[in-house]
Amino acid sequence: MTYKGRKRHIDEYELIRTDAFFCVLMLALAGCGRQAATPERRIDRLLEMSGLREEILQLPDHIREETSEPQKIFTDVQQRQLADILLKAYDAEYILSEIRSRLMASYSPDASAALLKNLDTPTADRMRTLERAARTREAEAAREAFATRLEREPPSDTRLELMQECGSVTGKMETASALVANTMRTYLTLVPTILK
Repeated sequence: MTYKGRKRHIDEYELIRTDAFFCVLMLALAGCGRQAATPERRIDRLLEMSGLREEILQLPDHIREETSEPQKIFTDVQQRQLADILLKAYDAEYILSEIRSRLMASYSPDASAALLKNLDTPTADRMRTLERAARTREAEAAREAFATRLEREPPSDTRLELMQECGSVTGKMETASALVANTMRTYLTLVPTILK
């Protein structure tokens, strides 16, 4: 085989190998796309992007912080028991699994895709950053001032509608209400046992 013939043969081989690699890469990317679009992955992504997962996982830290301050109505032993009960009632992993189950029960590919699209914006990202900053102890004074100002200057009807729509879209308002109601029922049932 002449040099030109060998060169052409090598070039064809390289072209075939490149085409094969490209096909494998496309199949792999298609597979990743299918994986990312599974209900479980989308729900996890929604929990992450909405900030709900982070809030839930921080519950134990908040409970420990709140129950670490001495209370006049509890002895030290009772306070430790109360903290244990609250930590069990607010089991972060259990709460996350329950929320995942509820979201799976009413899962809609179109609705979840639309919600992810809305959450994956610079505005939504900025809102999440502000919410995280507002949850810190340093921001407590600012929150108190904001709450006091709201009493004097209630939000406009337009702003209220926007807030209600936002709560309805993310589903956080309904989920949080159910979560608080269930936890308070557990709390009210268990607290008398440690006060005996």
